Amino acid sequence: MQDGYLFRNGVHACAVGGDYVLLDTALDRYLYLSGAQAVWFADIAAAPEAALPGSAGNFAERLCDRHVLTRRKDLGQPIQLTPPSDVNASLYDLDAAQGITPSLRHLATLLVLRAAWGHARQARGRRLAATLTIAQEWKQKARAKASGSDTRAIDLARCFHALTPYCFSIHNACFGRSLLLLGFLAHFGVDADWTFGVRLSPFAAHCWVSRNGIVLNEACDTCADYQTIMVI
Repeated sequence: MQDGYLFRNGVHACAVGGDYVLLDTALDRYLYLSGAQAVWFADIAAAPEAALPGSAGNFAERLCDRHVLTRRKDLGQPIQLTPPSDVNASLYDLDAAQGITPSLRHLATLLVLRAAWGHARQARGRRLAATLTIAQEWKQKARAKASGSDTRAIDLARCFHALTPYCFSIHNACFGRSLLLLGFLAHFGVDADWTFGVRLSPFAAHCWVSRNGIVLNEACDTCADYQTIMVI
């Protein structure tokens, strides 16, 4: 008996209406499945261990050939769709209560993180997977410090936004800003989530940072336009 189908490591997926969007972080690509392909993929996801007959089975093998699926357990993970993210509030909607005033330490931290990201991209390559590895390392450090709270996350995010005009251009939104906000929070011991979303008609991808349902660098209405495909 053959092993069942698995997502290749680094592949994430979500349902958008009756269609599916897949993100392959290892190969820096999106795949869009609609019509018959969406039906076949749903059959594969529903019964990955089954011997799929006809077109669904042929499509599964084609996805293996394209390195989207695999039968090797050391190279794969269970086929699961990413659930929607909880978005309860946005920093932009909260009252600007008295918090932390941006300091030279905050600015220096941001500049160091930006430089570290640049050096890491040169050393590890510019692929998405390399950047996600950096983000995961930052999150591990934040969890080790475990000194964060929602209030502290909000205060630090406001500091970050106050400083970004001096450090970024429009070309850094939204990917670079979200990555560095994640790293900025992590440096001060605050763990947060980096969420990636997609939409159709026309296709677009977006990302933002949140903590416990509070979005720290985007409006709730904008986040609601996107279906979550990956959370770091």
